[in-house]
Amino acid sequence: MSILNVLDRPIAFNRAFVDLGVGITGALMLSQCVYWSTRTKNPDGWFYKTQSEWADETGLTRREQETARKRLIAKGYVVEVRRGVPCKVYYKLNREALEADLWQIAQTRQSSMAESAKLDCTKAPSCDGGKRQTITEITAETTTETSGPNRAKRKTALPDGFKPNETCRSKAIALGVSLEVELDKFTSFHQAKGNKYVDWQAAFRNWLTKAAEFRAQRGGNVSQFPARNHDDDSGSKIYVPAPAKGGAK
Repeated sequence: MSILNVLDRPIAFNRAFVDLGVGITGALMLSQCVYWSTRTKNPDGWFYKTQSEWADETGLTRREQETARKRLIAKGYVVEVRRGVPCKVYYKLNREALEADLWQIAQTRQSSMAESAKLDCTKAPSCDGGKRQTITEITAETTTETSGPNRAKRKTALPDGFKPNETCRSKAIALGVSLEVELDKFTSFHQAKGNKYVDWQAAFRNWLTKAAEFRAQRGGNVSQFPARNHDDDSGSKIYVPAPAKGGAK
């Protein structure tokens, strides 16, 4: 009998998560969070998992788990709360923040591939099969590239009355930071500096991530909510976080 026949069931690992800047361990834990978020019985997507269970599923040590969790929380992809006696850690996947950053990576990669294709063509001895192009033809192609629908977006100054979209709002809630406070800081800083960006919504999401990381370095805690009891399908009592009155502090 082959040893391969008695191995444990393999787990999913999404390679694309590595490009999110959470490392191999973070990508592995995030892959499992995606898996369990679709299988939990809790309607809000919360699921409970012990350190021992993480180790059994992923092979990650305690230190590796803690590092991965910190990275995922700082990025806003995962929210966790501690409840109960003995203390239990509940996790929830922030799908909006995760999907927004994955789309941004995909668009950046597509733009890079398109730019590489153009460079490959210009490096070739002759892109048109040996026929030299006239000045008129070259001018026409240049005009099409600079004015066509696929031209690169230009950097612009922060628009007057800039308002964060729903993805930014969801990320602020997941990170436990004040959207209004950080928006005021963000606006004042970039207006004073005169900075320009292609995507101001993405810039603000990065600002929120840095704000959460800075607060964590100063000893801040991830916002926690008072728990309320729910019954799952098995009839067991579980602790599920409920939104705090008046919003997250």
